[in-house]
Amino acid sequence: MPRFLVLLVLGACAALGLRSVVIEPFRIPTDSMLPTLRPGDRLFVNKLLYGARLPFTSLRLPSWRAPERGDVVVFRAEPSEDRHEIFPSPWLVKRIVGLPGDLVRVRDGGLWIDGVLAPQWPTGEVWLDGGGTPLAGARESLTGREHALVDDPGRVVASFEGVVPAGRYFVLGDNRDHSSDSRSFGAVPFDSIVGPVAFLYWSSVPGRPAGDRRLAELAHWGRVGARIE
Repeated sequence: MPRFLVLLVLGACAALGLRSVVIEPFRIPTDSMLPTLRPGDRLFVNKLLYGARLPFTSLRLPSWRAPERGDVVVFRAEPSEDRHEIFPSPWLVKRIVGLPGDLVRVRDGGLWIDGVLAPQWPTGEVWLDGGGTPLAGARESLTGREHALVDDPGRVVASFEGVVPAGRYFVLGDNRDHSSDSRSFGAVPFDSIVGPVAFLYWSSVPGRPAGDRRLAELAHWGRVGARIE
């Protein structure tokens, strides 16, 4: 076999191995994680942190740590047995808010974990989703880890309360009034989680803050390469 073909095959195998067990790219399809992630965002997922699954097996490599409250994760979409959701992609991206054994309650935009309300405060920002709906910006603290979220003042979402089963994680979108998440399809099994989002390698403009377009585009370019809080 010619040398260049050997190098080509070795390079392809190395790339496949890297993608299979180390890091993998994904694309955000919806507004459900505004303002943290926006439709068209391209990101890399760290498959090693929780223990990457070995290709063509059910085995995982040793993990660096378990999933934590506040992690933004990519996972395989699996409808619950008594529901038939239609997902925009076979893979979803949401934020872990509930760990196994937690009592999670979501009501009127607030989040309670084991009876304790997660602190939340407005930022005064106004965000636009893909349909032009204005959303009020806010921030929330999950056991000391802060992140951004948005609220739709014109939408009332049904309340939820339940205990997270063993081996599963309760996930929510940061755009909670417009997100299909664990409130509808249940807590996510650990085996369905690919890993946490590492950083953005490309970003598109939709989902920008309302206001000056030039400043919005500058903010868009500033997000490329950014880590996700």
